[in-house]
Amino acid sequence: NEIKQRGRKNLVQARSFAELLEQAIRKYQNRAIETAKVIDEEVEELITEAAKRARIVIRANREPLEKLKVALLEKETVEANEVAEILKGTKLPKEATLY
Repeated sequence: NEIKQRGRKNLVQARSFAELLEQAIRKYQNRAIETAKVIDEEVEELITEAAKRARIVIRANREPLEKLKVALLEKETVEANEVAEILKGTKLPKEATLY
């Protein structure tokens, strides 16, 4: 009789442990999903901000970039010193700076 009671007690304890383990795993999975969502949101925000800054830089430097485009279409290959000369005087608008 005592052996049966201990067997039942062990069974109940094993089930309780399994339930606790399942809950811990679910919490971990939920946290991992939440973390992934936060990371996705942050990455999306960074990409959106970078695209915004890129558009500002392009608008502010449209003329030299057009010259570079023409040079590339004419020659296909432009040397670094030519690129530097074409882009001389370009600027990074204050709105496009990171900090």
